Amino acid sequence: MRAVLNGPQGQTVLESSVLTIGSSPYNSLVLDNIKVSAHHAEIRPEEQGYAITDLGSIHGTYVNGERLDFNALRRLNPGNSITIGDSTFTYRWKTCHRTSTIRRMEQKRSPLMAWLSPVCHRKISN
Repeated sequence: MRAVLNGPQGQTVLESSVLTIGSSPYNSLVLDNIKVSAHHAEIRPEEQGYAITDLGSIHGTYVNGERLDFNALRRLNPGNSITIGDSTFTYRWKTCHRTSTIRRMEQKRSPLMAWLSPVCHRKISN
């Protein structure tokens, strides 16, 4: 399974690294809005999913309408809405699909299957 943010710019796949959010072009997710600080928030992988942190923004970061405390981690659950400036995102889990090549190899019971694992498609569709 893969975590994604659905928002006004489409889907953003959350990876194993920190996703930085802000108005600065140096962020992973750039939001061009006057209510968004240069380094507004970040989403980081946790042991059982992802968590979001407000980095001291003036206008705040909201999860399900509740403003986050500065520098406090908030665990995300599927279906949570995240509002930063005028942009609202929905945190979701998407199922990964094995590639057809691996499926064919599994059917043949290839010796290579001992070290192959399921592969998630990088492009996630609705």
